[in-house]
This record gives sequence, C-alpha cells and structure tokens, in this order.
Amino acid sequence: YLRAKYLFESRQYKKANVDIQHVLKSSPRESDYLLLAGQIALDLENYNIALNYFNLIQPSEKKQSFILFLLA
Repeated sequence: YLRAKYLFESRQYKKANVDIQHVLKSSPRESDYLLLAGQIALDLENYNIALNYFNLIQPSEKKQSFILFLLA
C-alpha cells in the first residue's frame, strides 16, 4: 500500500495500479485501499472502475465528502 501511494504521488499511475491491485487481493474491503485504487483509476481515466471502487466504501465513512469532490 505504501509503495502504491508513493508511486501515485510520483505520478506513476500504471505502476501504482499494479501495486494497489495486489494489495486489494489481500484486503479487498479496506477503505484506504479502495480510495487509493479509485484515485488511481480516475487518473488513468477509468471512470467506471473508479466509481465502482468509490461505491464499495461505506457511505458513513468520513471520506465520503472527499469522494464526492473527486467525482465532481
């Protein structure tokens, strides 16, 4: 997760996507992982995939306003 986050911040989205997909296999419901996966998908212009990741995050999470900001 940390390497994927670093790669995302370094704008190496394809490499970050590979790493986050590997992390999601071990923890598919972790909200931080889903949020990062959605952000990476947005930057790779995979909007439907990003929306699917964001929909998996529980609506009661405090990250919901950030998700709505990203989608806007």
